[in-house]
Amino acid sequence: MVVPEEFDFEKLDDLSFALDRGKKVDKLPRMQASDISPVAELFHYREKLSSTDFLLGNGQKFFNALASEMVSWSDPIGRSSGFLRASLSDAERELAQVKFQLETQKAAVESGFHKSIAVQFAATVGEFFDNIIEHSESRATGFVAYQGMENKFEIVASDEGIGVLASLKSASEFSSLCDHGSALNLVLTDGVSRFGSSSGRGRGFRPIFVGLANLKGRLRFRTGDHALTMDGKSINKLEASLSQKPEISGFTISVNCDNPYLQ
Repeated sequence: MVVPEEFDFEKLDDLSFALDRGKKVDKLPRMQASDISPVAELFHYREKLSSTDFLLGNGQKFFNALASEMVSWSDPIGRSSGFLRASLSDAERELAQVKFQLETQKAAVESGFHKSIAVQFAATVGEFFDNIIEHSESRATGFVAYQGMENKFEIVASDEGIGVLASLKSASEFSSLCDHGSALNLVLTDGVSRFGSSSGRGRGFRPIFVGLANLKGRLRFRTGDHALTMDGKSINKLEASLSQKPEISGFTISVNCDNPYLQ
């Protein structure tokens, strides 16, 4: 029996480069999609895909749910994954956001994480959700999502808005920025935001990511034609790298953490 390969970011990048070159990819081998993070990024390429039948497992359910018109979704089996769209009206948003953050926290605890870490995950989801509404200029395209598995937890935030480069360039001090990679590096610096460094906005963003990376976290930030990854392979050891990718719209953040209390 042939065991399907895992659909991960490496497979996603190979597929996205093929799609960017206009290559037909309608006969892909079946792949196990255990993680939702690469599937969430794959959603940006949905109009170039003839089918996603090559995906197996949780990822296929997640992709199909995203392709529907549901504003919120949770996996009916176990409720270990779900998403919430930012298209909600302001009147609906507050209650729905609180409910979703509580669902995130509950899923993290049930996945084996200490409550203090689960609370951190829930707060991160809230921060990401607010960021989509405040900065994307296309909240209707945005969503936050989570997935919990045994001693493993994922958080995703994605939109198809103006992206990090255009957002930062709206501030006069960053108007000379000319590439997405530089914009990604800047946005992870404390005090940097579209409102300018003198506004006092944008603080606290990087500590969130460093804290998540230190939870044996693997983080991927995707905007324009670049991806930046941060990898906390062990506590207090953080590595980051920047690489060029096919261009997409908006901003996607993927967080994948292992339980730090396990050796």
